[in-house]
Amino acid sequence: MLGAIDETTAAPSRRWSCGGTFMLSFAYGTVGVFWGAWAAALNDVLRADRLSPGQASIGLAAFGLAALASMAFVRPRLRPVSRRGSISLALVVFAAGCLLLAAVPAPSLVVGFSVAGIGAGVGDVAINTAGNELEKRSRRPVLQWVHAGMSVGAVIGALGAGVALSAGIGVQAVLLTAGALPMLPACVVPLAAALDACPRQQAGPARGGARRLAPPSGLSLAAVVIVCGVLLEGSLSTWSALYLGRGLSASVLFGGVSLAAFALSMTAGRAFAARILFEFGCRTTIAVSGAGTLSLGMVLALSSSRYVAGAALLVLGFFLAAAVPAGYGMIDGTPERRDAGVAWATAASYLALMLGPPIMGWLTDTVGLHTTMLLLALMAGPMTAAALPARLGASTD
Repeated sequence: MLGAIDETTAAPSRRWSCGGTFMLSFAYGTVGVFWGAWAAALNDVLRADRLSPGQASIGLAAFGLAALASMAFVRPRLRPVSRRGSISLALVVFAAGCLLLAAVPAPSLVVGFSVAGIGAGVGDVAINTAGNELEKRSRRPVLQWVHAGMSVGAVIGALGAGVALSAGIGVQAVLLTAGALPMLPACVVPLAAALDACPRQQAGPARGGARRLAPPSGLSLAAVVIVCGVLLEGSLSTWSALYLGRGLSASVLFGGVSLAAFALSMTAGRAFAARILFEFGCRTTIAVSGAGTLSLGMVLALSSSRYVAGAALLVLGFFLAAAVPAGYGMIDGTPERRDAGVAWATAASYLALMLGPPIMGWLTDTVGLHTTMLLLALMAGPMTAAALPARLGASTD
């Protein structure tokens, strides 16, 4: 398949491939910094603005709805715009929403999250499509490094915000600083010649009606991997500290350290996948990721020791991290088909993120934390099964 690529689309040089990967990682990393800072500062935000967690969740729901709407209605209007232009514009809009949240969080919570969601929806599709395009053309690992940038940014944001808040710096100043950071790559990305390998979409009238809204064929396996992987990442980030604290009587410090270690291990897992597993193909990467996630998730859910569960969470992050980037790497075909595939898969993952937390909350109230974590671990099963066709010789990477 890759051998059939026309000579006019010959693989970029190693230097250009690395430059494009760095630029996309930088863009995703600054987004991760904000989310890490927001997670670390959330308790201070709720206390300062007298908000309940339920009220804050309304803003997150608005973020998800805005992101889905932007994927469906804004992204198609950007067809004549280059990938670099789409990424830059999305980062500016995302930063504007973050700054609105930081400047006047309480009255503009829904508005700020909605503006940020519009930028995130367009940006996630544009960045992952550009990474997919560059990876296919260069035949070098790109998406694993790009998603590792997000993980590194989240760790930096969380640690930086924690240190700043402990030093007496106000929560508003912390969030304003973190929210402004995406403007940096927004200014640099349009100048990045390395991303010339990621062409603009073909201009022309958009496809109409049901055809435009229909998912491309052959997307199901990649979508299963991405949706399950994102749901596992988001749910573990949200519920693991609570599970360790309430389910296994761990201290707040132990839960916080375990969660930070989980994020760091995901960064290491993506680096390992880029260095080692990429050579074996996307499906092999997913098979290793899914099998490790499933087995360690079972240990996490069934263990009665907080130390064993904390260690399982640490190693689980290493295995889980590789799945979502490899899922995006599975999306193949023409540039237009890959663009549509990435958009559909990303939209499905946002829908999973929106539905996941309330479902997990309901299950926790109904069947308890241990059973909920066990059901969550089983979500790695479909992700692992998505790699089976290649193992049986039915497909190629």
